[in-house]
Amino acid sequence: MARAPWIVFVGIGAVAVAALTYGPRASRSRPRRAAVAMAPSSQTAAPQRASTTHPVRARAAAARPGVTAHRGVATAGTVSSDANGDGLDGAAEFRAAIVRAESAWTAAEHADDAAAWDEVADQYAQAVALCPPGPRCVDPAYAEAVARKNAMQLDEPEPPPGDDAAPLPPRVDAFVGALDRFVALAPDHEDAHGMRFLGARTIWKFRHDDDAIARLEATLARSGTNEVTEYAANILLELLARRTDLTRLRATTAWMRADAARFRQFPELWERLAELP
Repeated sequence: MARAPWIVFVGIGAVAVAALTYGPRASRSRPRRAAVAMAPSSQTAAPQRASTTHPVRARAAAARPGVTAHRGVATAGTVSSDANGDGLDGAAEFRAAIVRAESAWTAAEHADDAAAWDEVADQYAQAVALCPPGPRCVDPAYAEAVARKNAMQLDEPEPPPGDDAAPLPPRVDAFVGALDRFVALAPDHEDAHGMRFLGARTIWKFRHDDDAIARLEATLARSGTNEVTEYAANILLELLARRTDLTRLRATTAWMRADAARFRQFPELWERLAELP
């Protein structure tokens, strides 16, 4: 049986992927670049405090000399100054939505409350909906995903016992939607493969097997040779074996074995592939 991965993305690119994990409390310092580490596999651990490192502010602080920081987060106004100036000169409604989202983030930093982070995410989702088409939509979409993660980290709904697909609770559904929005806006972003996996893993946890399989295959199609590849491959193989879909299982193991240069880097996975039909 495949391992059930419980992963921590310590950093996603220039922005905080620690923001998209279920593991230990994220650092308040400026996020590091891509690194993946294993976290405890128990899903019953006490809830952890949410990350308060604002992904957009952190990048702005790094890019702009002289921007002061507070507890590792650039002071409020970094993004709202963009809203009134060079970066976000667009629809007035969009600029106002960004300012509201920034204010909600600042309030949630001190609340340690899942509902507060839900509100932050809702504000950023509104900003994304109002965003004029273009690259400026990526940052608020990322911030929404981070805020959704923070809410999940503080109060994550669990699926009910059983083998049938369980409805996604509103907070879980919103989290997956935020991940999907970011990936749709920035499919080639260096962090997109990690978000694809997080969406697939969440769907898999609630036993939506067909959707999970499609998401895992999409993850593996673009995830390269990092730990996400190993986790996604193991879950995919488990799902196909559990469904007794031998035709699809054989086809999947065949293309993984054919891509030996990629999958041999994961000894346990490669050994498992040798044992499967």
